[in-house]
Amino acid sequence: MVNDLLEGVHLIASVEAISLGVQFGIHPWVLYDIISNAAGNS
Repeated sequence: MVNDLLEGVHLIASVEAISLGVQFGIHPWVLYDIISNAAGNS
């Protein structure tokens, strides 16, 4: 149960980061590559 909650938190944080990056003009696939190759991939 706690695992599912933490997974949801990480998913929401990733979506918020991509949304913010898109607002600044960064392509979503570039943001996806950055997040998936950084510590966010853990």
